[in-house]
Amino acid sequence: MKRLLSITLAFVMMVGMVVPAYAEENCQIDKNIKVVLDGITIPTEYERNKTKIIYGEDTDSYYAEIIDVNTQKVIDKYGIYKEPEITSSRKYKMHTIYRQVGSFFYHLRLNARLKVYKNGSFRQISEVKSTWWSKKGGKNIGDIKYSNSDAMSSTGSFPTTEIELDGYANYEIPVNLSNNTSVSGNVSLGEIVGAGFTFGYSEGGTVYYTNEINCNFMYNVY
Repeated sequence: MKRLLSITLAFVMMVGMVVPAYAEENCQIDKNIKVVLDGITIPTEYERNKTKIIYGEDTDSYYAEIIDVNTQKVIDKYGIYKEPEITSSRKYKMHTIYRQVGSFFYHLRLNARLKVYKNGSFRQISEVKSTWWSKKGGKNIGDIKYSNSDAMSSTGSFPTTEIELDGYANYEIPVNLSNNTSVSGNVSLGEIVGAGFTFGYSEGGTVYYTNEINCNFMYNVY
């Protein structure tokens, strides 16, 4: 009887040790929030207990803003442009998605246009049509000097269910040093430097401050 009781207690202790480890592993997998926009899922690096998502709509897109729960400020933004669904012998929909970066005086979007095939609950990304940078919102002082972007299949080929979008942009703002403000808008040099811009070069009496911006994100159809 004592032998049976000892075996039972040992088994209970083993179960008690295994279950928390399994639960902790699951918590690690699900600790970050995911943005879902019209069937497109975008995983993020933001923890659920520190951020929240607010979904919204404007004239040209549906979007999701990531909010810091402590400061209540927007720290990231993703969106998908409104487009009509195209029906044919192979049902598909064109999606144009973006991630928005910047500050109050300029907003840049890294965009990707992709073709998604749908048949009931089954979905796959047939191809990526194009990727590009664009300006949107804010005071939008300055301009994109040069940029590049690309989208890659997570499996290395198409069709696929997951894509990674990566881009780089060099953004420049002309500054009037006589009053330490931007040439094309009422933004101070201190605010420009505070947003990550540094002295780039001078040309024709104008000084340019530049910022190298890297942006990437993943999206999938499940």
